[in-house]
Amino acid sequence: WLFGESELNLVGFAYKHDLHMLSTYIGQEIAISPKYIDLQLLAAHQMMEEEDISSLPGLKSSCDHFLKFGAGAEKNWRDYSLSKKEQCSEWDRRPLTPSQLEYAGLDAAVLLVVLADIVRSR
Repeated sequence: WLFGESELNLVGFAYKHDLHMLSTYIGQEIAISPKYIDLQLLAAHQMMEEEDISSLPGLKSSCDHFLKFGAGAEKNWRDYSLSKKEQCSEWDRRPLTPSQLEYAGLDAAVLLVVLADIVRSR
């Protein structure tokens, strides 16, 4: 339903591999749609206007660019870690571990923060 009939826009970052994995998991091909917003492409477009970049930015460099908390801020986005260990962990095993749940929450939340910052900076 979410990928086929929904009117919602879905936000991801370089999401083609994720769509492939989800397609495999549900046993049905998920076609790329204009309603899927790839923040990597939006970030690259914005960053090209502001600085010299020669390739698509990763999530870390996009966060470095857009998530500026300002001088004297108590927290920095880097205080919240997205571990490659968790990214590559066994997501099909249940129940998910607390660190997997934390990773999933941060991975989703950072996209919304980056999207808001891209929109705000336009």
